[in-house]
Amino acid sequence: RLDALPRLWQKIRIRPEWENALEAILRERLNSIELAQLDSIRDWINEAPPGKWTIFEQPGSALSNDQPDSVEDRITCEKLLTHVTVDQAGIQSVLNHWLNNVYIVQDIAEGLDNRALLNSGSMLVTREGHIITSASITFYAPDSQLHGVLSRQQELTQLRKEAGQLESSVLTQRELLAKAEQQCAELKHAIGIVSENSK
Repeated sequence: RLDALPRLWQKIRIRPEWENALEAILRERLNSIELAQLDSIRDWINEAPPGKWTIFEQPGSALSNDQPDSVEDRITCEKLLTHVTVDQAGIQSVLNHWLNNVYIVQDIAEGLDNRALLNSGSMLVTREGHIITSASITFYAPDSQLHGVLSRQQELTQLRKEAGQLESSVLTQRELLAKAEQQCAELKHAIGIVSENSK
């Protein structure tokens, strides 16, 4: 029944220019699901899903504090997390846990200039999704069916909004047409009366 549960990507939004960056950092975690208690997987741990799967615990659990304990980085770059919008308040704690030490840079050159300021576990990410740590660089290339899911979700949201506006416009136009037809009928009736009176 895990397939029926909503996915993380359905509950978050990110600025379009940072979609690849978020996909590069979260990867399969974008498709993760939320359970009330992570310990509940003990019941089916021997029947684990056949592919990569991430499950996270609802708030009030081990991730109850919003920021994980870590040594502060000396870097002054903006965090990727500042570009993420969460539709469900409880998701924020898991995103804080996963993204707290992820900073954004405009390009690889800026990342290379700033990597010495990173602590272990911290990373920089470019708009294209390339990840730079103090000791490595990982070049991003889409490699899963999840690639583009965030942009498709934004497109669907925009299309729903536009469809709602179009439906409202159609309703308004139908009301105007009904009024015009009523006025036309009244004018025809008035012309008919004038014609009969002139005979």
